Amino acid sequence: MQKLPILGMVCLVLLAVSLFALVSCSKDKSDQIKSAEGVREVKEEKGSKPAAYPVQAAFVKELVRCAPPGAKSDDHQARDKAAALLRDSLVLKDAAKPMVLWGGRPASGSYHPSDYSLTEFSWFVYSNMYLSLFTFNGEHTITEKDGYTILSAQCEFRGDLEPGAYPYPFWHKPAKWTAYEVSKHLDFVFQNDKLIAIYRVNEPDAKPRRQMKWDGKWSWTDQNGKEQPYNTLYDYMLSKENPHREALDKAYRSFALEARNHNCMSCHAPDNPDKMGKLSLLNYPNQALSHRHEIMSELDNNTMPPKTKEHPSGIQDGEKRAALLKLAEAFSEAGDKALKFEEERVKKN
Repeated sequence: MQKLPILGMVCLVLLAVSLFALVSCSKDKSDQIKSAEGVREVKEEKGSKPAAYPVQAAFVKELVRCAPPGAKSDDHQARDKAAALLRDSLVLKDAAKPMVLWGGRPASGSYHPSDYSLTEFSWFVYSNMYLSLFTFNGEHTITEKDGYTILSAQCEFRGDLEPGAYPYPFWHKPAKWTAYEVSKHLDFVFQNDKLIAIYRVNEPDAKPRRQMKWDGKWSWTDQNGKEQPYNTLYDYMLSKENPHREALDKAYRSFALEARNHNCMSCHAPDNPDKMGKLSLLNYPNQALSHRHEIMSELDNNTMPPKTKEHPSGIQDGEKRAALLKLAEAFSEAGDKALKFEEERVKKN
């Protein structure tokens, strides 16, 4: 009869030991999970794993595929190949907003586009004309700053191309040409995993390697009678099989000729004389393509040209405004057809 209490006590002791071991094991596992989660959080902050920033990781990988390093800075064929690949890349297109902002920012400046005077382009136009001026080796960092995800990708500028290969004479201001020449990385600014802006970093004390002197001409004809910069023409941007190139070129030139009579081109020029916060370029065919719908809206609402001390906003002559609006509409429709063809061509391929 006395053995039963002793046996019960032994059972209670064994039960207590088992419960203690179970609690200790659970605590160890919990600590391991928390520790592992902490490691993942640190890695995500550094952007060291593609899994942390899949959109940005895929983006930089595609930059290398389309514009790889190794080409000489005067290699026109390498640039032209990169321009076509960047233009046609669905990976890049899907990651970017239809309209993106491009320009310089100081090394210590913020990433907020509203803090700078930037130029706005459609992704199709920007990737073909501007992004193709750089090569990428894949080295990059990904950080969170100012509410944005910043992909900073190492690059090299194609600084020895002939003048007509550039979208316009960057050397109209020595500081701007220098900013392009010394660029060693581009900052791609993402908001909610959509690319909204791209910056080159302006280095105030940098010296250009190649000296370029501007003759005051935005456009010119070379010794062979070819229009320059050739990079701005639809023959360069659109694929050779696009049946709408000629009609688009004709529509743009008709619109541009009439728009000059209303001083539209003097404001929407690369030197940005009116210091617009968001500049839209109209004096070159390819750049104007980005803003064909905006032009229609401005003319329809009669808000272009903008109001000045001497003149009210818009075109006061109703017949002249209607004539320009008709030309703008023809340009817009031709642009829609040309870009739709390009979109369908890429999807087929």
